[in-house]
Amino acid sequence: MRFYPALILMIVLIISAAGCGTKDEGTIVYGSTWRQDNVNGFGSTNNLHAPSMIIFQETLYVSTYNPATGATIQEKDGTNWVQVNIDGFGDSNNVDIRSMVVLNNELYAATTNGNGCQVWKWDGTNAWTQVTTTAGFESANNSSVNCMVVLNGALFAGTENTGGCQVWKYDAGAWTKINVNGFGLPDNIAVDSISAYANTIIAGVRNKNGCHIYRSPGGGGLWTEIRSNDSFGNINNISVTAMGIHNANLFCGLENSVTGSQVWMWNTLSWTQMDSAGFGYYSNRKICSIQSIGGNLYATTMNTVTGGQIWNYTLNGWVTYGQNGFGTAANYALHSLVSNGGVLTAGVDNDGGCRVYSYR
Repeated sequence: MRFYPALILMIVLIISAAGCGTKDEGTIVYGSTWRQDNVNGFGSTNNLHAPSMIIFQETLYVSTYNPATGATIQEKDGTNWVQVNIDGFGDSNNVDIRSMVVLNNELYAATTNGNGCQVWKWDGTNAWTQVTTTAGFESANNSSVNCMVVLNGALFAGTENTGGCQVWKYDAGAWTKINVNGFGLPDNIAVDSISAYANTIIAGVRNKNGCHIYRSPGGGGLWTEIRSNDSFGNINNISVTAMGIHNANLFCGLENSVTGSQVWMWNTLSWTQMDSAGFGYYSNRKICSIQSIGGNLYATTMNTVTGGQIWNYTLNGWVTYGQNGFGTAANYALHSLVSNGGVLTAGVDNDGGCRVYSYR
């Protein structure tokens, strides 16, 4: 295994996030080591995962998965962390916040709830407001919003639904469903990733028989499948779990627990596989995040054997960017990655309490 050499430099930052709403932070400074930035679980061992991170009003926010009292959102206030919502927004069944985006200078957060997912918004000052009037949009079977993205002033949300996943559009204060359930396939149970690429909404879908990927020009609701229903040539590729845009190309990360995760690139004309399965480790079962930061492409993984990993795509191919799991296998998934004031920052899942690490 090779490790990316420590650098200290200033370069232009370009972030193109797959449904996680991050933005250009100007310049980025690379440090020499990864350091933990929070106490475990932000002080609660019930905060197990850090599934989403975002920069909102020049401040870092991290969401958590908390199956005991409900999901939280934590704000980085200088060297301290401050919780900015009530646990679960007052409903302990809101156990997870898998996606956050910014629209019209308001922060939107979407929940996982067995009684029907919810979407909330916040202006940074006043109380949170629920923007889904019906839990689960139209059905409690929409148990989670797994991903969101903004295109042309509208918000698009992909759901998890055992009867077939859905995509909802929020525009001018109203929600509209813009696909048929499961895109016509009942085994398409979740939209796990979504991106706005080339003025098109791209949806990556989970299916036990092999993943699917669809596009809708302008997000208008007319969908076509991009990959001719071949699961990128391997039926064990069960989901498209991450998307990111880098150098005008769309990168998609896959989940495969048999031979290892994969990264593919699409230039609107053709697909190219960009890595060996699992970056050479079958235990890298899932790509959690793909980000373009400071002109560099990064992919993070879930690895329950050695700990999650960060990989950086260079002229010499993919190289690891730090130790597995930041030195412990208990840090098994690196679900989120952003630049916070020019500092590369990662959100980490750990059953002893989630962690946040920064490279400085």
